[in-house]
Parts: sequence; C-alpha cells; structure tokens
Amino acid sequence: MVEEWIKKLTNALDKFIAGEQLPEDERIMVASLIYATLKHLKDFNECNEKLKEVEEKCTKNLDELKNKLDELQKELEKEKEVEEKLRTLDNLIKIMEANPRLLPKN
Repeated sequence: MVEEWIKKLTNALDKFIAGEQLPEDERIMVASLIYATLKHLKDFNECNEKLKEVEEKCTKNLDELKNKLDELQKELEKEKEVEEKLRTLDNLIKIMEANPRLLPKN
C-alpha cells in the first residue's frame, strides 16, 4: 500500500514538474508534500538558528576556559620557579649547616 502511494506521488510530482494539469487527488498529494516539506524546512531553520546560538555560547565558554587554562599554566610556572628557588635555598642551608665555618660570625 505504501509502495503504491509512493508510485502515485512520484507520478504526480513528475506531472507537476512537467507543468501538466493534475487531477484533484494528485494535487492534494503534491500540495501535502510541498506543505510538509516547507513546514519541516521552517522547523529545520529554527533548529539551525538555535544550534548556532548554542555553538556561539560554547565557543565563548571554550575561549573563557582557554584563557583560564593559560592563567593557571602561568601560575603553575611561577609556582615551579618558587619551588625551585626554595630547593636551592634549602640546599644552601644544608651546605652551610654542614660547613659551619661558612656561617656568618656574630
């Protein structure tokens, strides 16, 4: 039954495209298909607009996250530098404690 309806619709569309006069039942089929197509295109366009809005928000959020990540990486680099300086200072203290003659005299 569906296959038969599809064949009728296909024939009706061929006639419509060729500019032939269509009987009422074929006009209804073609008009229904055109209406449904336009309705779905409208729905598709609305969904597409919403998708664009979501994409813009996601892009904005991603940019913000990238900036935060850059800031965190800079902070981490500073912390590593401080950690390295503290290790150096700790090593100097150990050396001075191992060699008391290096300590300043009071």
